[in-house]
Amino acid sequence: MRIGNFLLSVAFSPRSHTSGKDHQSAPNGHSYSWYMIATARKASFLLLLAGITAVAVMLLLQPGQMYTDFPSWRNVTMLQIIKMHLSPRPSQVNRKVVCPNPMPKPGIFLSQMDTSKISFNEKARERLKNLASDEQWKNVFAPSLSKEEKLDLLHLYGVFQQALDSAGLGHIVLHGSALGAWRFHGVTPWDDDIDLGIDAADWAEVKQALSCIEGFTLVTTSNTKWYFFRNNGTFIRGDDTTKRWPFLDVFLYSKDNRYVFGLNYVHLRKFTFRIEDMFPTQLVPFDGFMVPVPGHLRNVLEHQFVNPTVCVSQHLNHRNGTPLGVIKVPCEELSDLYTIMVDIALLHSASQAHSIQASLKSTSVSNRPPHSLASIEIITMPTTHPLLRGTSTSRISSSE
Repeated sequence: MRIGNFLLSVAFSPRSHTSGKDHQSAPNGHSYSWYMIATARKASFLLLLAGITAVAVMLLLQPGQMYTDFPSWRNVTMLQIIKMHLSPRPSQVNRKVVCPNPMPKPGIFLSQMDTSKISFNEKARERLKNLASDEQWKNVFAPSLSKEEKLDLLHLYGVFQQALDSAGLGHIVLHGSALGAWRFHGVTPWDDDIDLGIDAADWAEVKQALSCIEGFTLVTTSNTKWYFFRNNGTFIRGDDTTKRWPFLDVFLYSKDNRYVFGLNYVHLRKFTFRIEDMFPTQLVPFDGFMVPVPGHLRNVLEHQFVNPTVCVSQHLNHRNGTPLGVIKVPCEELSDLYTIMVDIALLHSASQAHSIQASLKSTSVSNRPPHSLASIEIITMPTTHPLLRGTSTSRISSSE
């Protein structure tokens, strides 16, 4: 642009020596001076266009560092993000499925569930009955499911898993449920659903397999996120779909030669991973099941949650659609309630890891030192949380 302005100034500058050349005609018939002005303007425009193009190319090839709220985009180029947004979504997902008559029964019945490997969090329930006044915030992390409700949720997953396995179709445990598999080898105690992913390329076969099970329903009102639930489940107040609780969240994902990414626009910013971190999957224990999770689970969790050693309370009660206050706290603060798996390699230093491991082994509930209130971060004021109404939260202050 500066070069263009310089050319314009030269074109308009007075000449000290006038010659006949000043009045020569340009090729198009205009005076030579006006020809120079037009040429300078064209050069200025081309330089500006080249500059804009160069900046655009640089931005497209830069990692998405500016998306500080979207951790999974940190190392993904803008060009890749645009390509993911433009990736085709499945069409005609609501087309009618023809099921055999009579409808096939589920591959596993509730009475067949082995409860010996399921954690019903009885220790936490007892501990929460006797909390000190400055520990009332722990009620936010109380088990959200009764024994019967958790059994229903896990049975729902068992039916889902068996149906897809029988059809030769794959799935993967994702998001908060993958975090639960890593921390607790099961459902996160304060969670009340299970997050699952299926390859969008298999959507038609998956829909056929899950839509034809007696007593169960698959809702496919969206082409990127589905719900699987039992017909006699609980209606969700204020929900505009026919889904019932408990339910499984089923996300559709796609992949290219470098990345696996969610097709739901809301979840795309949370679910973008390198294909080598996702596949091949590995099997891990999950409340009595062996479930597929990302092959490099730790990498995926760090990429999505930044620091998986920080526990975040549930933001939504799925059974009634009620938003909840959210608290973040180091997971070791909950070790008197739950057995939490500590991955030494994930922590910032070996000394920190050994210190935490030693404290978890040697510190009992009775002689456990007071928790550090400065380590508790309140995202939404917990007084809005129904479990904390009427309790004292004056000693809990949010961190910056």
